[in-house]
Amino acid sequence: MTGVLLIGNLRSSLPLARELRRAGHAIHCGVDQPDPYLHTSRWVEGWFPHDEVDGRPEPILTQVERYLGEHPEVTVIAPVSDNAARLFSANRERFAGRVTLAVANPRAMAVCTDKAASFELCERLGVPIAPRRIVEDRAALLTALTDLGFPCVVKPVDSSQFIFGRKALIVRSLAEATQAVPHWPDLHDSLCVQRYVAGRRHDVIFAASGGRLLGAVDLEIVRSDKLDGSGYAVETRSVEPAPFVRTALAAFADALDYDGVGALQFMIDPATGEATFLELNPRLSACYRAAEVCGLPQSRLLVEIAQGRAPEPPADPWSHAVGRRVAWIKGDLAGFKRELRASLLSPPAAVRWLLCMARAAFYRHHLTFDPRDPAPTFWLYLHPILCALGLRPGARRRSGKAAPLPKASPFQEALA
Repeated sequence: MTGVLLIGNLRSSLPLARELRRAGHAIHCGVDQPDPYLHTSRWVEGWFPHDEVDGRPEPILTQVERYLGEHPEVTVIAPVSDNAARLFSANRERFAGRVTLAVANPRAMAVCTDKAASFELCERLGVPIAPRRIVEDRAALLTALTDLGFPCVVKPVDSSQFIFGRKALIVRSLAEATQAVPHWPDLHDSLCVQRYVAGRRHDVIFAASGGRLLGAVDLEIVRSDKLDGSGYAVETRSVEPAPFVRTALAAFADALDYDGVGALQFMIDPATGEATFLELNPRLSACYRAAEVCGLPQSRLLVEIAQGRAPEPPADPWSHAVGRRVAWIKGDLAGFKRELRASLLSPPAAVRWLLCMARAAFYRHHLTFDPRDPAPTFWLYLHPILCALGLRPGARRRSGKAAPLPKASPFQEALA
């Protein structure tokens, strides 16, 4: 039984832990914030608190090394979040010979995390991409918007960051742009301005070894937690990929000699067929669970590729089920409340959202909820209620398995 340590809290952490445990691995995790309560899962053997992944790197690396020293059965580290993948990729040598890192190969990490390099690769491979510019100040941003024409998307160059609390801003006029971007956002050296392509976002979930595809599923984002569709996916549907999607993914994998799992994103207008590349994430997609539902065992492949045990590429890596829907009700609820409080939902729009959410609640498959492992979902909904009542629930302990929370833990106040 292989011990696998998950680092980076995302909604994808829960299904990853469950699937790896069902595959016979012993699951451990590091936690820097309570949500999604991965440490309460029945499948987690042990856990420990650590500093925020996007904070200073040395403390968390030292904390991980300490945990590895106490748990020699852990032989694989699987970074889940974008920041965790970057952190451990940049520190490969530090862990060499001690554990296996389940991250994409260095070239793929370097190109995928650099938007300019990704855009250049798109042009070289002939992958469709809308006109765009990288800008470094507000004046250049407004000029780029005017030159490219409206509507446009303004987004961080670093996909792990946000701009004014959002993943991207869709602006349809100069007046709207000046209001949406009142000043140059903090912590951003540059931003990407790209002409907007209408339609739906597609997450193409895949696994590859030595540049050859082991499997791929095209997930159409049916709804997100933002009214304009720019947020996190709350409902997905697997679809038959367009021919250019198949070609583009194969070209990316070959050009990067891709080794690992990832998610290629496109925006596709079903009415006109116009499409544009958005980004290529060298890690598990947050909604990768939907691909597992379609028959792509991405969690298992994540570990097998890292250990050099990847299977032979199939004749058709796209031979997975289509038409399967997966919902994320927690994100759906949070998005509805946020948009309602911001007065962005008209009464008819609010009713439509509620009806869609009610229908999705009865789907067979969900991103995080699993009736066989109810504790994380239980704490997810109970904890905010207890906090609102002035009560502070105690953290679950497992004698001999779970490390105690130190007083300096960044989330002690939430769990202790």
